[in-house]
Amino acid sequence: MTISDRFLTASLFALVFGTAAWAAPITVIDAAGRTVTLDAPAQRIALAEARQIPALSIVAPDFDKRLAGMAALKRFDAELQRDYFAAFPALAEVPQIDGDSLPSAEKIIAAKADLLILSGGSGSVANTAALADLLGSVGIPTLFVDFRADPYANTIPSIRALGAVLGHTDRAEAYIAFIEEHRQNVLDRIAEADPERPTVFLQMQPLVDGPLTAPGETGVGTFIEAAGGQNIGAGVVPGIFGPLSAEYVIASDPQVWIGTGGTHFSVGRGIVTGPDVTPETAEASLKAFLAASPIIGGTSAARNGRAFGIWHNYLNTSLNIVALEMLATWIHPELFADLSPEATQEEINSRFLPVPLSGAMSARLSKAPDQ
Repeated sequence: MTISDRFLTASLFALVFGTAAWAAPITVIDAAGRTVTLDAPAQRIALAEARQIPALSIVAPDFDKRLAGMAALKRFDAELQRDYFAAFPALAEVPQIDGDSLPSAEKIIAAKADLLILSGGSGSVANTAALADLLGSVGIPTLFVDFRADPYANTIPSIRALGAVLGHTDRAEAYIAFIEEHRQNVLDRIAEADPERPTVFLQMQPLVDGPLTAPGETGVGTFIEAAGGQNIGAGVVPGIFGPLSAEYVIASDPQVWIGTGGTHFSVGRGIVTGPDVTPETAEASLKAFLAASPIIGGTSAARNGRAFGIWHNYLNTSLNIVALEMLATWIHPELFADLSPEATQEEINSRFLPVPLSGAMSARLSKAPDQ
């Protein structure tokens, strides 16, 4: 073998087997605006909120083999948790790393994690920053993602950052392109038609005897504006969300009312939507809520059959593009008569989610209350 042959052989060996060692560091800007650098794709992830498992599964098909620890299982829908644990049995063996309110730094270090993924809104800014600093001091970076505090603005950057740190930018960009296409369809129709914007009250997890909680201008409120509505909480609610007075809601008399719900509610108390829920149960819960709530039941929205329910976790997970389409079809039914959020969810199931999401994710009245 000549010197040039030996050099070529050595070069090919290094190219094939030494790529990881020679790869450039991975640098991303996370949802908190921080620069995060990893030497290589993360292999031992500490996940601060188990309900972000679907987002990980969209980006990384081997996510279950990379989890060194996870916390806040109670925030993960019981039905989704059941289905993911059945599809990925290794999840049952992942150590729990819960602390008092945030993941425990000691447990994260003991799990030999090489990355903590922390969700926006998981805790106070001071506490989460302190946790990130502490872990950073021992060489464990923290990546903030956000599908809750400002999901409209931060979902795409969060998915892109996850793709980078997990080494699956192709999968991340495919899902981002899907979101952008569907989002732009809504925005373009609203911009072209320039319709009158009906007033909308998006009530967060309403209970018959609970507060009248609405989003402000930011956060979930952005979805209302993008879907062509006028958020009655804008300019009134400071921050992400907050309570409205009964007098204000009555005076505003929203034309569209949307209540978020889940499987943790019961018919007669809240809006029942989500995995495993039947359309009949979802509608029954909506009817019962409107009948039991003198404030919401007396609005123009309820009288005209424009009261709806939506799965709450559509608004704090990476699946929020379906929420945008649902809002658009309810706020401007004629303009979006051909749009099917259910078909969008089915496409997400078939193209991106390893565990399909099914059930009545929304609630609507089959006929107006006076019919």
